[in-house]
Amino acid sequence: MTVFEIQSLITMNDPYPNLPHRLKNYVLNSVLGKGGFAFVYKAVNVFYNVEFAVKVITPPKEGYDRILRSFDAEVNALVKLDHPNVIRLYDFFSEDDHLFLVLEFCSRGTLENKISSGEIIPDPMKFKICSQILSALKYCYDQSISHRDIKASNILFDSNGRVKVADFGLSELIGHDENFNEFNGSLCYASPEICRKLAH
Repeated sequence: MTVFEIQSLITMNDPYPNLPHRLKNYVLNSVLGKGGFAFVYKAVNVFYNVEFAVKVITPPKEGYDRILRSFDAEVNALVKLDHPNVIRLYDFFSEDDHLFLVLEFCSRGTLENKISSGEIIPDPMKFKICSQILSALKYCYDQSISHRDIKASNILFDSNGRVKVADFGLSELIGHDENFNEFNGSLCYASPEICRKLAH
């Protein structure tokens, strides 16, 4: 079963429809976004009054192993990565059949938000955004990690407008001289080689 097939299996219900909701040391206050089998909530740590984004993944029975591998891939990548343009992971755990990632909160939304709202991005800012994305991806490559799902909704901006590459659920530990033979990612952003199922 491919990622495309899994993503189309169900429309996931909000696991915490009644907000605010206390979860360990965090209070979930609002929904930031959703997709696949995950909801992302804006949360605050009750001890430090610091805001975080809490990603809550609810694996279905069908495709459970693949979703668990995706969770493990994201955790393993983010634990290893330390770069100003890669989103930071602060905590992860499981509870009541849900998987949780406590991530850096990016208050200025996503590149997809900017595009869909019709925001005019000046050319110097476009160059800066692209440069920061490339810096993050070069760093990931140097750490032998391939993201494999770069798209506008996975490019976030923190309170200072700095790029944060996010969502490493399809990431893979790589050797620099090898090709992938498994084809994942978001179809609208997939290269022709992936759509044609050629090694890349």
